[in-house]
Amino acid sequence: MKKSALTLLIGIIGIGIWGISTAHDCNLFNEKWLLSREDSVYPTILKDDPILNALPEQAIYRALLNLQAHCCTSNESSKNGTGCKKSSSDRKDRVNYPQSTFLFDHLVDVLMRRLANDKSYAGLPPEKKSEERNNKLDSLMLAAKGILPLEFQNEYDKYRKLQPQYLLSGYNESNSLSYIQTIRSKDNEDRLKNYKDWSIRTAYSNVCSVATYLMMLLAPNNMNNPAQNARKQCTLQTKNMLKKESNYHYNIVVYKADQLQRDTLQLYANNYFGQRVQNLMDKLATLSTEWLGVARQVPKLVPLCTY
Repeated sequence: MKKSALTLLIGIIGIGIWGISTAHDCNLFNEKWLLSREDSVYPTILKDDPILNALPEQAIYRALLNLQAHCCTSNESSKNGTGCKKSSSDRKDRVNYPQSTFLFDHLVDVLMRRLANDKSYAGLPPEKKSEERNNKLDSLMLAAKGILPLEFQNEYDKYRKLQPQYLLSGYNESNSLSYIQTIRSKDNEDRLKNYKDWSIRTAYSNVCSVATYLMMLLAPNNMNNPAQNARKQCTLQTKNMLKKESNYHYNIVVYKADQLQRDTLQLYANNYFGQRVQNLMDKLATLSTEWLGVARQVPKLVPLCTY
């Protein structure tokens, strides 16, 4: 029941636009290659953007590499093009990425893997709070003794409490054309700058907004894709993931509480019955000594009684 139980919950494959629109994001890589991040245009586009607090540049880069790997492997991008030829070493003997031609899916995949402390992707920077939470849960789970549920509750409140004040503005039809500007508003920028104060649940709740913003920023030619439906599917995925993590947490609490109960009963039994047995042994030893004294006096007393 260690952290692998969480990482197995990840499986973001074509959650949104796949199958709805014939357009896709593979056209980003016909002539571009990404193995040299510094040589690509993306660091320039994202320079000083507060969104990097929620998803570091290395993680965005991994999402782009995964998209390119799928596009080149599935022939959605020309294998003879510059982009596919120069990035072939990244996808060699590797299939651990979403089978989707949309950047949105790959961004959601990377965001959620970081929050689940999944380390499947080389070079993907860990989400420090998730890593801290998992390490804490592991230490509690592997502790030799049982643990009171209250101790788990304190950890749960620390990492899992929803913080409405840090929720980013959602994407909808009314702001679809101005969503980039919406996320760049002062209120949303302040929320992103305070990312270190977000709980894990708050970060999960903002996954779809972060992915939508980045998709519209990095793949502007496909901004007219039905992103509203993709966001709905993304929201369902994040809620499902939160539910599974809550169940995982609950199972640990029940297991350790049961262990504490068993340990307590065993200790009580050892103390109660062990002490009673010891008292009985002491009494028997005393009686044995006293009876031995009586037995030694019998030869002397019998002649006297007979006389």
